[in-house]
Amino acid sequence: MAAFPEDFRARLLDLMRSRRDMRRFRDEPVDKGLLRTCLDAFTLAPSVGLSDPWRVVSPDTPVARAAAGWEGRGGHRPLEAR
Repeated sequence: MAAFPEDFRARLLDLMRSRRDMRRFRDEPVDKGLLRTCLDAFTLAPSVGLSDPWRVVSPDTPVARAAAGWEGRGGHRPLEAR
C-alpha cells in the first residue's frame, strides 16, 4: 500500500491538533446539505465490531427539543455515542 503524501499527513496532523470540543451551540438550523455531508462522513467512522452505537436526532421545533430534554441548552446538544 502506498503511503500518504507528506503534505497530506502534515495537514491531517494539524487538523487533529486543532480539534476541540464545543460547549456552546447556536439556535440557527444547520443547512440540510451540510448536515447530509456531515452525516455521510459520520458513517465512515469505525465502531467496535461494526456495532454502530450512534443515534442521531435533529429536533427542529421547540416541542421536539422539549421532548428530547434539550431545552436550556440553546436547543441543541452535540451528537453523542450511546
